[in-house]
This record gives sequence, C-alpha cells and structure tokens, in this order.
Amino acid sequence: MNLVSAFSLVCILLASPTQECAEKKMFKKGTKLTYENSKGSKVVGTELHEVISTENKNNYLHAQLKGSTTSKGKTNSWQYKIACDGAHMLVDLKGLVDQEALSNGGGAGIDTKVVSSENIDFPYQAKPGTLLGNSKLDIQVLFGSKPIGTVQVICKNRKVELLETLQVAGNSYECVKITGEVHMTTKVMTVNKTEISKSVTWFHKDLGPVKMMSYSSQGKLESMRVLKSVE
Repeated sequence: MNLVSAFSLVCILLASPTQECAEKKMFKKGTKLTYENSKGSKVVGTELHEVISTENKNNYLHAQLKGSTTSKGKTNSWQYKIACDGAHMLVDLKGLVDQEALSNGGGAGIDTKVVSSENIDFPYQAKPGTLLGNSKLDIQVLFGSKPIGTVQVICKNRKVELLETLQVAGNSYECVKITGEVHMTTKVMTVNKTEISKSVTWFHKDLGPVKMMSYSSQGKLESMRVLKSVE
C-alpha cells in the first residue's frame, strides 16, 4: 500500500459521524419539505418545513428548521431543531405535532403555548422488534394571558415493526415502520382526561418521518401527515 492510499484509508476510518450526517437531505441548508395534513380522509392543510441553519456541536450535527402551516387561509409558523450523530436522528417533538390545532387552541380566546419538548429518537440502523424510548411534550392552555390548564403528550411503547418501501412525493423510499401509542392528558378547568391513540410512522434515513398516521383506540383514522414534495 503506498503512502497516498494509506493516508486515504486513515481519513476514512477517522471520518466524523457528523460528516455522514451532512450528506443527508434533512441536514442541508435550504432543503424544503412540503407535507399534506388530513383529518380522517379529508385534506385540511399543508405544512412547509425549511432547513435554515446547521451547526456541529458535541459530536452532533444540529439543524434548525422553520415550519409553517396554512389552513383556511391562515398561516402559522414556528421553529424547531433536529440532530444527528450518525446512528440516530433526534427530532424535537414539537416539530411533529399538529401546529394548526395548537394555534387554534380550543375556541374563542383560548390559546396554547409549548412549555417543554423532548427529542424523539429515530435510529438509522434498526432491526424489527427494536424497542424505542419515550418522548414528552408539555403544553400550557391560556385564556388571554391567564393559564387555565395543561395538556401533556407522551409518545410511548414505540417499536420498530419492519422495513417497508413507501411511495410518497413521487418516489419510492425504503423506510423504517415504527408503531407506538400517544397518551394525551388534558387538565383544563373541570376537564381531566387521558386519551390514547395508536401511531404509525414511516422514517426515511435522509428525509426523516415521511408519513405519520394516528388512529383512535377503536381503530378509526384520526389524522395523517404525508410528504408531498422535496426541494
């Protein structure tokens, strides 16, 4: 082996995991992803997510995304972060929730605010049967500026089911299919209830979650988000 070949091999072996992350579409500044949101079988709006910045920090490549949703002529925007260490993609849970529902609150004068949000883990190399960790989102419910209650969302009992080819955004993508449960506890004034829904997510290594579906405990489709285009 000559000196050039040996040096090239050393560079490959010492390559940072974040260099691999930088090749992924979700970690390239300027990437735009458009999703279509549905309630049941009815399309209710679209979401645009754009990567606005990236940063190497603590052995992770971080990306800042700006999301915006348009429904019934109204646009709402927010920002969230994702991170990659070469083995996992970590997504701020508030980047995956129904922002249109959050912005509309529960009626006239009712508003909501995200108080805390944990990362949800998507492994790049996952075998069927692998169990994944929980993730939690805490929301404050307001009437005007006055707090009147809380909503807590916990994603739990998450499991890798299988590898599946999915047709979205005009292409075929090899995805990891992940099932789980969403436990939503609402404590607002006299209301104190917990609702449990079933979730199914298809995760692609370059594009993140490309399709998400939520079902009631009776098996009825409640909501769906599907990737429609990538720029």
